[in-house]
Amino acid sequence: MVASLDDAIRYGDLVKIEDEDQILLDFDLVSKPAMTYLKENTSVRAEKEKEYLGFYLTTHPIEELRNKIDPQLRPIVFFKERRGYVKFICQIEKCKPFRTKNGHMMMFVAVNDETGKFDLVCMPNIYEVHEKNLVKGNYLYVEGVIDKENSCLVKKLTKIER
Repeated sequence: MVASLDDAIRYGDLVKIEDEDQILLDFDLVSKPAMTYLKENTSVRAEKEKEYLGFYLTTHPIEELRNKIDPQLRPIVFFKERRGYVKFICQIEKCKPFRTKNGHMMMFVAVNDETGKFDLVCMPNIYEVHEKNLVKGNYLYVEGVIDKENSCLVKKLTKIER
C-alpha cells in the first residue's frame, strides 16, 4: 500500500470538486488507480517497528540472521548461567574504548539480541583487527570464553552484513 500512496493522493486531488462552501468528491471523473504490490522487506519492517514502537513487534532481526547462518546457535539468555566457550550472534548497543597499562587500546562492548544483553571484552589483539567493525548497530558473530557472569572474552569476531 505504501508503494501506491502517491497515486492514491493524486487520485484524491483529481476527484475533488471544490465549491465556495463545500468540497464534493465525484469518483466517476477518473478511474481508480491500480494498486502497486511490492515484496515486503522484513528487516526494514523490523527496524521501522523498533523506531516507532521502541521494540520489535513481529521478529527481531537477530532471529532472522541466526536462522540463516546457523539455527543451532543459542540466544544470549542461554549463556547467563554458563561458563566456557560460546558462539552467538548479537547487535552492538554501545562501545567504550579503553587504554591498557601498556598503552594498547581495547574495547568493552555492550551487545544484545532478542533475549537480553551481554558484555564483550575485546582485548588489544582483537580490537586492532576489528576496530572498524565495532560500531553501534553492527551485527556480529562472536566466539569467546565466558568466565564471569554476563561477560565474554572475545576470541573470534566477524561482522555480519545484512
